[in-house]
Amino acid sequence: NYSISATHQQTNNMSAARKQPKWNEPTPDHPYRTGLKVNNSLTSSVHEFIPQNGKLVKWYICGPTVYDHSHAGHARNYVSFDVIRRILEDYFGYDLYCVMNITDVDDKIILRARQNYSFEQFTNDHKKIDEEVVALILESLENHLQGLLEDEEKASLKVESEEKEATINLLIEKIEHTEALIAKTVVDADISLLQEVKEPLSKLLDKRIGKDLDKDLIRDLVRQHSQEFEKSYLEDMRALGIKMPDALTRVSEYMDEIVKMTQDIVANGYGYESNGSYYFDTTHFDESEDHFYAKLRPYAVGNRELQEESEGKLTNLDKVESEKKHPNDFALWKKSKPGEPVWITELGEGRPGWHIECSAMAGKLLGDVVDIHGGGEDLRFPHHDNEMAQAEACFDNKQWVNYFLHSGHLHIDGLKMSKSLKNFITIKELLQDFSGKQIRMLFLLQAWDRVMSYNRDDPMQEVNRWIKKIKEFYLKVSNVEYARDGKDVSEKWNDNDTNLNNELLDVQRDVHNHLLNNFDTQSVFLELGKIISAANKYVSEQGDLSKAYLLRRIANYVSKILKVFGVDDEDEAEQSESDILRPVLDSYTNFRTLVRDQAKGTRNIELLQACDNIRDKDMPVLGIRIQDDAVFPYDFVDAEILMKELADKERVLLERNLKKLKGKVTRERKNIESWTIALNPTESINQSFNITLNEDDSIPETDNTGTDLGKGKKKKIYKQLTALKKKNAKYVDGTIETLEETIAEAISEIAILEKKLEQLNL
Repeated sequence: NYSISATHQQTNNMSAARKQPKWNEPTPDHPYRTGLKVNNSLTSSVHEFIPQNGKLVKWYICGPTVYDHSHAGHARNYVSFDVIRRILEDYFGYDLYCVMNITDVDDKIILRARQNYSFEQFTNDHKKIDEEVVALILESLENHLQGLLEDEEKASLKVESEEKEATINLLIEKIEHTEALIAKTVVDADISLLQEVKEPLSKLLDKRIGKDLDKDLIRDLVRQHSQEFEKSYLEDMRALGIKMPDALTRVSEYMDEIVKMTQDIVANGYGYESNGSYYFDTTHFDESEDHFYAKLRPYAVGNRELQEESEGKLTNLDKVESEKKHPNDFALWKKSKPGEPVWITELGEGRPGWHIECSAMAGKLLGDVVDIHGGGEDLRFPHHDNEMAQAEACFDNKQWVNYFLHSGHLHIDGLKMSKSLKNFITIKELLQDFSGKQIRMLFLLQAWDRVMSYNRDDPMQEVNRWIKKIKEFYLKVSNVEYARDGKDVSEKWNDNDTNLNNELLDVQRDVHNHLLNNFDTQSVFLELGKIISAANKYVSEQGDLSKAYLLRRIANYVSKILKVFGVDDEDEAEQSESDILRPVLDSYTNFRTLVRDQAKGTRNIELLQACDNIRDKDMPVLGIRIQDDAVFPYDFVDAEILMKELADKERVLLERNLKKLKGKVTRERKNIESWTIALNPTESINQSFNITLNEDDSIPETDNTGTDLGKGKKKKIYKQLTALKKKNAKYVDGTIETLEETIAEAISEIAILEKKLEQLNL
């Protein structure tokens, strides 16, 4: 065992005032340069991208640890890198060789597999609740409650923030729920309770029997568990339209390579054995002239929380610390303990450390230089820094990765996504509500390397606007093509045609520059929006003079860029279906126009209403928009979008009518008040001004309190009295009753409209 009493000062020295080291720009003999610039985490700045070997780009992507279903953060990460991969391959013409790992041996997988097995065995052995079961449930819940209380205390010490408040509120909710479960267990426990307490109970059961499970059984449990969630992950990726890697590497299948790299690191002097485990010597590596430890986050060296997290949940931290030369050292190979899977190798019986897997597998397939390494922002330190240190120690080179790309964090409702905050969303849950294309577009409309906030209230509002805009543009182009097909029309360009073409050239130039600028898809969409809006305006102004070939040129360009991004909307099957329908719709709309024109001439209200119903009710369900008195009498539009448009239109009309009716009720109530006053002008004036008019209705000199009225007030009283007498002269019996009936009818209509509005909103 190594003494660490004198090494904490070394740790502090290593982390103090550290900055990122000098980055070496690749200098290949025959460079392939496009002018592309990328945000390189190795310098925290943008640099020109130059592959090491011509057009070939060797790319390694950190894959998932398959212990549970993948979440929205994974979707953001892998969609972002898929888009970048497509841009590199399909737009800039690079030849990519893409390798991705699957971590199928890991502390989280081992624990989850053991816990599930322990719980399954327990439920098989206990088909009813007895005293033993109740005692175990209560113990597990008490343990769980104690953990929650400790978490709440830790959270209360943090700086005031929305995240702190959300965390504490959730913990209080969980504490109350746990206390309720405890009460339920004591008072009225039944067999269904087992599923409610699965998480705390399985942890307790694992603590009792997990370490005693046979090592071969554990290997099988880990394999089965990881296979299940690897399958789930790959299903999610396909649903999101993500290209599969050229090579998929699993930790369990690369044990020989992991052992070999560990041996090479030790042979090169950067690793050592201690009590059957092997560790990376960070201090010796960092002190070497040609090496630097923690290139991505040099200031994070010595962060105990991050380092302890990377050691894994099954690690005895005190024991491991005593085995290390230095606190910053990390495991290359772990001697297996009871309850862990075992691989028998030249290093002894054990299993890999977390970081070595990526270095060994990527090193085996991609060699001693990797052009691009991609991964999530949360993996910068220590995982990615340790990966590079291991590979550079093994290959004894200065720079294993030339460009490191990190996708930005995903926040839910403004807070960092985490299971503890209960804002955790799986990809499968996302796909229940949205299509893979919608999810992809959501990420495309954001900068790939910046924090993104996902608002659960209405996350796809902007996305749906874009989908509608693009789809309707394609259909508009198709309409123009159909309208001009076979017709004797001029193809000579006028100024409007030339101007539109020039706008397209400008957009093409700007899109190219945005893609060169760190894959700026957000700005690319703004450019596509510009040319689509310009084309729509052009068609509106030009009408049947619009040039179909020019519009098709624009549509093809938009389609090309969207195909690069993996979200093209121009569905060939949909187009062919619309082509079949066009002749039928031509005949139908011509006939409807004749009927409508005749109905207007004869003022046939029923026939006009029938024409409107076909336009507003029948056709929208079929995805067809009928347009009266337009150059193009119909459009093909997504039925859901069209129905929503009509619902919005009806909602606006209902709200307008509601406003009118409520105004009418207010006015009529005022009229009732006014007529009531006019029924007895003398009495009304006496009450209003606190006076007593003379018998001839002449105005007295003073009010009832003896105060002189004065000339001005007397004039005002006379004016109002005259107006009331004039109104009284017009009054006939039943006026107020009629007004009250009008109000009742309006209120009834309001209730009907409000019900319709409520149904529309639902």
